[in-house]
Amino acid sequence: MFIRQITESDFVAWFEMRMALWPNHTEQELTDDQMTLFSDPEQAIFLAWEDVTGNNPAWPIGMIEMAIRPHAPGSENAPV
Repeated sequence: MFIRQITESDFVAWFEMRMALWPNHTEQELTDDQMTLFSDPEQAIFLAWEDVTGNNPAWPIGMIEMAIRPHAPGSENAPV
């Protein structure tokens, strides 16, 4: 497995994972959200890829969406 920050070429794989996680949202809602997340410098999105060898391409197996927040309940430091 290898993990890397997404690029625009990962949008389809990222979108498919988001649709599986949030099937009650419309495709447009998830697409709009993706564009907002991707363009925000305080957001980071990473995909985990199956580590394959030979001629087979890698495929995504997981994701994480993170954000720097100005504060969080219980935190004495900022940002978090």
